[in-house]
Amino acid sequence: MKAQSNSMVAIHSILVLWSVSKDPIFLELSPENQNVLKWACLLHDIAKRGSPTIQGRDYMHAFRSAAASLEVFEQLGIVEGGAKAH
Repeated sequence: MKAQSNSMVAIHSILVLWSVSKDPIFLELSPENQNVLKWACLLHDIAKRGSPTIQGRDYMHAFRSAAASLEVFEQLGIVEGGAKAH
């Protein structure tokens, strides 16, 4: 079941990337910003949990995914390190 769930998330992320890349606004972005958005599409569910918390949905995954994606971006040198909560 876990492998099927991971496959569905991967397919979903690739479809998000494909959809965004067809948007006219995306095509107007600089290559650098296009790359950041591509990474964001691929990583947007990186922190999604298996067990949703409110009415069958994980409403916090967007925030956790944003933080995890920023950490990946910093490690890859895509963005410079930002302010971190202490």
